[in-house]
Amino acid sequence: MSDIAVKKLAEIIDAPVEFLLKQLQDSGIRVDGADAWITDAQKLKLLAHIRQGASVPGTDSPLKHSEAAVKSGIGQRGKRVSVEVRRKKVFVTSTDTLAEQARGNAQSTHATSGVSHAEELARQLSAERQAIQKLKHERDQIESRSMEHQLVEVVREVVEQKSASIVTSVVDYENNGKKAFISYARDGSHGENLAVEIQQQLQVAGFVVFRDVSGLKPGDVWYHKLESELETSDVMVLVVSEKVRTSKWVHNEVSMAEEIGIPVIPVLAEKVRYPLWLRHLQSLDFCGVVDWSLLLGAIVHHVDAKKGY
Repeated sequence: MSDIAVKKLAEIIDAPVEFLLKQLQDSGIRVDGADAWITDAQKLKLLAHIRQGASVPGTDSPLKHSEAAVKSGIGQRGKRVSVEVRRKKVFVTSTDTLAEQARGNAQSTHATSGVSHAEELARQLSAERQAIQKLKHERDQIESRSMEHQLVEVVREVVEQKSASIVTSVVDYENNGKKAFISYARDGSHGENLAVEIQQQLQVAGFVVFRDVSGLKPGDVWYHKLESELETSDVMVLVVSEKVRTSKWVHNEVSMAEEIGIPVIPVLAEKVRYPLWLRHLQSLDFCGVVDWSLLLGAIVHHVDAKKGY
């Protein structure tokens, strides 16, 4: 159930507002007027009061009466009769008979009006209960679907943030500034873009990262700089693209890293035919879904192995 305005309840139970206000007052319920609202408990109290015999004024009788004085016959003594109309049929009834019927109707109306309106109010309250139950059921279903949706979203969020959480744990481990060397070919496409992303992720994880574009300064002898940076690195991340297959410099960087014992972790930026000089190394496939946790986990594993942890 729910709260309802007095005038709305009067409309529902088909009773005059003044009558309903009077019944509310008689039943001990104080309201400020037709626009006032009554609660479920007040409805039940009103219903109990009405069941005790309250009557609704203005209730239409099944008969509509009208009286008319007529004279029957010329020169004869006038006789007063009453005309009763029922379903468009005319019946002539004497005044005494009509009075008796009116008294009987009045008594019947007084005895049954309160009951009929109480029953109507009870039916209305029952209908409201059923409506409330239906709304509660629908609400429960919506809440259930909402919980399922929230669960899906939480799981998705956990999966998406898995890398971030692992990055956080790696940051604690790598605060000493382990160094990563990124080898790639400048192709202006997938390989170069992935190299930039890898640099950003490793820096967030606490690594010192060398990548030629950001690591070389004006005046540096670049091949001397590359050699120096590679010798002081703990791990090499090789971004494999189509252009890497034919890049002599990338080949030389990988060869030098293996000669001085630096772990090399190939990461596929696009589907390519693997060059012969890389077929001995296990790679990570980042052509589709990029899972940073796999890359960071591999780096930590190889750094630990190199350091003898």
